[in-house]
Amino acid sequence: MATAVVTAGAATEHAEAPQLAELLNPEAGRTSDIELKVIRSEMIKYSYKLKQGGEVESQKVQVVLQSKIADQYCLGVAKLQKKDSREL
Repeated sequence: MATAVVTAGAATEHAEAPQLAELLNPEAGRTSDIELKVIRSEMIKYSYKLKQGGEVESQKVQVVLQSKIADQYCLGVAKLQKKDSREL
């Protein structure tokens, strides 16, 4: 399993690291680093219809991330941007 580090700015040197549940607080999300483990990842292809008609094919990657506290986890999603599948 891979480990991901979610970085949202510089953490203070002596502060206790926030837990995943605390990142709902916008201030903690901007000033904290938190280490997460990738539990599952999946590349998903999908399509959607345009209002003008027609259909667009796209992809997204979906990952389940878990903190050091096993019962704290979240779902992360990144969608394909500008048809650059290498970036995704």
